[in-house]
Amino acid sequence: LDLSSKILPSEAVLAQYIQIKDAMVADDFEKTTTSLEAYIDIIGTAKEAGLTPEAMEVLDRIASLVYSMKSMDFETQRLTFIELTQALVDWQSHSPSKEKLYLQYCPMYKGGNYWLSMESQVLNPYYGSKMLRCGVVEKELN
Repeated sequence: LDLSSKILPSEAVLAQYIQIKDAMVADDFEKTTTSLEAYIDIIGTAKEAGLTPEAMEVLDRIASLVYSMKSMDFETQRLTFIELTQALVDWQSHSPSKEKLYLQYCPMYKGGNYWLSMESQVLNPYYGSKMLRCGVVEKELN
């Protein structure tokens, strides 16, 4: 995804989440951490975009999770990705993406958990290569 200045801040918030998800799918701890660090700048830009108080509250939640995830080990990042996903689902309710999104679900990870994807193909960020295709498309958003 192009994260240049042409992209709306609200779209960039989603696009960077997708970058983190893709790095987790690839079992790439270094890329996950680098993507988390880049997320901080994107969140800062989005905060300057004249958001509603509700959207700003969700963005603060996203920022808090991203800051804490940067210093975690990979499995803890994956565990915290559950909360980040919930924050992004909330973000979508305040700042819906123009892109088609899929809410995907893995019934096996920690009792069952969700993530967002821009592709209908299931690629599991919680298990990565261990169980890459574990999950289903729960629903299509937008």
